Amino acid sequence: MTKSLLILLSFFIVTGTFSQTTLDEYLNRYQKASINEKVSLFYYFFTDFNNENKDSLLYYVKDLQSIGLELHRPDIISMSNRGMSRYLRDNNLYKESERKLEKVINYNKEIGNDTLLAEAYNEMGNLQFLQGKLSVAEAFYNRSLSLAQKIKIKKYILLPYPNIARIYIEQKKYEEAEKLLIEYNMYYEEHKDPEKLSLVDGILGQLYMDLEDFDKAKDYFMLSMENGLSSGNLLNVSNGYTNLGITEYVAEEYERAESYFRLALAYRIKNKDRFFISEGYYNLGDYYFGLEKLDSALANYKRAVTVAESINNSHIQYDALNQMKEIYIQLKQDKNLIQVFEKIVLVLNEMNIYQSNKTIELLSESYEQSLQETEEMANMRESQAAKKVGAYQSIFNKWMWIGLAGLFCLFILTYVRRRKNKEHLG
Repeated sequence: MTKSLLILLSFFIVTGTFSQTTLDEYLNRYQKASINEKVSLFYYFFTDFNNENKDSLLYYVKDLQSIGLELHRPDIISMSNRGMSRYLRDNNLYKESERKLEKVINYNKEIGNDTLLAEAYNEMGNLQFLQGKLSVAEAFYNRSLSLAQKIKIKKYILLPYPNIARIYIEQKKYEEAEKLLIEYNMYYEEHKDPEKLSLVDGILGQLYMDLEDFDKAKDYFMLSMENGLSSGNLLNVSNGYTNLGITEYVAEEYERAESYFRLALAYRIKNKDRFFISEGYYNLGDYYFGLEKLDSALANYKRAVTVAESINNSHIQYDALNQMKEIYIQLKQDKNLIQVFEKIVLVLNEMNIYQSNKTIELLSESYEQSLQETEEMANMRESQAAKKVGAYQSIFNKWMWIGLAGLFCLFILTYVRRRKNKEHLG
């Protein structure tokens, strides 16, 4: 059950987009949008791709980059780098993602765009957090906060609060975490943003779970689920129910825990994201395994494997197969145990091959994007340098002609004076 809870916490990383429009609405508008509108739309939707369609993000990243290169627009190129960084992060290539994000940070520093810079620092904190570098993550979150306090826009000040609070929970600084989360919660209650409330209520629930205040934890997990329903975010609803299930399980209220896990799975099925559906079956398997209901556990682990196979998700297959292996050992079903061992070996091979191929593919995409960008930026610098030289040459020519005209006037004046002097002497 702890594993499931840790999986859920990863969904509470707060990014810097502020919108409630659906992804499909954005993508439809993007196709007919002007260039500047495309950049604005991309900013709002690039974080919204789920586990099944996340590869589609690459199309929009490439589209923006080609526009930026063609029009010599470093602002558009920077936005495409922001999207590429997210895409690489979602594929666990954190170092390469950092390199893209550093370009975004450097560009926004250069032009003085403090809002996008604050968001980029927050995202850099997320990258560090996902790698387990909590002290580095905290430093970036605080840098984002410091910059936001300088520009005095409340939603940007609040942006890193939940992320800092999650670090405080890890450090057992519960009072500091609670203070940040309550302030964030109050602001978005006042501004009626149920999606933000759903996220922060989930983190508050986790905080009170850590404090073993199960009644408060349940209250906030219930609020998280209800706000998820209000926002139409079915994933937040399913996460809220899963967390309620975990709370009831820990409190040994097993029947209620089962009903919540089943509701969580129902909403995941309704959301049609097979990654989370397979995870929902896995969670139910863990629930039954914990209660030693081995037949029910096996049935759900098998469903998790089947759904995970349909989207080539080797990780959930591997986890579920390992749990099945433990059950077959307990049941002393040697034939089934051998079959599962063989499947585990196949899945491990697939994981290694897929990861190698995917890494090569993504690094190739990233390198190609960087190469095109470097060439274009060099051309832009050469063009700017040529314009400066041309401008200096124009100024030089202008002053040269002014100087020559001045010399000519001086020559005429001198000549006239000498003629007058000669006439006077004559």
